[in-house]
Amino acid sequence: MRVVKGSFSYIDPGAYSVEKPYYISGPLESSDEHLRTNLVYKSVGDVPIRDLRGLEDRLSLESNGWAYIKTPMALTDRYLNVGDIKAYLAAATSFLRIHLNPQLVLTYDYQVNQTVEGGPRRVRRHLTETEVARYLDGSWRVRILNLWRPLYHPVEDDPLAFCDPVTVAKECLIPADRVSPQYEGEVYYVTHDPAQQWYYLDEQTPEEMVCFVSYDSEPGNGPAYCPHAAFHCGLPGNKRLRESIEFRAIVVS
Repeated sequence: MRVVKGSFSYIDPGAYSVEKPYYISGPLESSDEHLRTNLVYKSVGDVPIRDLRGLEDRLSLESNGWAYIKTPMALTDRYLNVGDIKAYLAAATSFLRIHLNPQLVLTYDYQVNQTVEGGPRRVRRHLTETEVARYLDGSWRVRILNLWRPLYHPVEDDPLAFCDPVTVAKECLIPADRVSPQYEGEVYYVTHDPAQQWYYLDEQTPEEMVCFVSYDSEPGNGPAYCPHAAFHCGLPGNKRLRESIEFRAIVVS
């Protein structure tokens, strides 16, 4: 398995002895802009990242927390339009319905991981009162899944990497508040640990969609989340900028 070296920005755990990490999205008065976030990062270089090319078919969402799925994606226009987004949404939803056999699929965002407490908050925000009463009574498995893929051409730099959840110690997960005028959520940030094992797919193509777990109410022996981040390869040569699209979906089964 080929290994490259990259750098990641990890949250600095020593910065939060007094207050919890947070980030405020949305408008702020200019005089309050300095209050937008207290997030402090530490950059760690020369992190080994293993290339899964040739082994990508061995991953599963249930066991690993992320999986690559080969699905057609033919976009030639350099600017996404509403039709493109709807077509991709339909393909992503179709994949979830076919492979996971869910009772409900709700795509709520396109463009992070949810904490154990933050996941249910996110789900409640997007379901109706009737759906909340039915699906959050403890008898259903509720997941938040992300579906990400490149646009137009293979990824040449800043690929998306995933950390094997088995190698992430619980004490390396720092919950942080994400606050907006409409919603207060909570996500995990990861602190650095040399034992963590990172993986990526070299030159991931638009036809290679990756699906990964942000929250799982009933993970069983599998992961309830999958840490992920882009990294700079630092390889020589002129590279095209990465262009990608991501959807987030609530899946109830």
